[in-house]
Amino acid sequence: MIVFIILLAVFLFIVFFTVAVRLAIVKKPNKEFLLNIKFWFFKYEIDIKKLLKKDRVREKAAFEIKFDSVVIKYLLSKTRFKISELNLYAGFDDAALLAIFCGFVNALLYSAVALAKNVSIENTSNIAITPVFNKNYFELKFECIIKIKLRNIIIGYIFKKRK
Repeated sequence: MIVFIILLAVFLFIVFFTVAVRLAIVKKPNKEFLLNIKFWFFKYEIDIKKLLKKDRVREKAAFEIKFDSVVIKYLLSKTRFKISELNLYAGFDDAALLAIFCGFVNALLYSAVALAKNVSIENTSNIAITPVFNKNYFELKFECIIKIKLRNIIIGYIFKKRK
């Protein structure tokens, strides 16, 4: 009886548990782009410039992950994104150039969000593009939450093993 209850609890955990990862991309003036990853109580910060360097030596991983397009398409179709914050502060010395830039970014951003809502973005709560006049300035803060159910990860793994 206890084994049945434990198996039922594990089954319910797998079926209903959602994995949520919070990603934040931050660019402050006079600093590099930083990627902050939060998963439960784990926090990890990555400097994107160091990550993209071409001359760094690649370390050998303890295991290697090979991606299959069918599995990736399945997992992306089951994944939900929520943009919790997107703040962009941009400034140029020339006001006309700043107006063109802010209009272009606004049009591009809201068009991309409208297209992505059909696929997997839930809702966008805070999107702001703020012009900063009479100085060269760039600051970006982007936060999103990525959610996927544990059962979908297991099903994707089974797809991979079948091939």
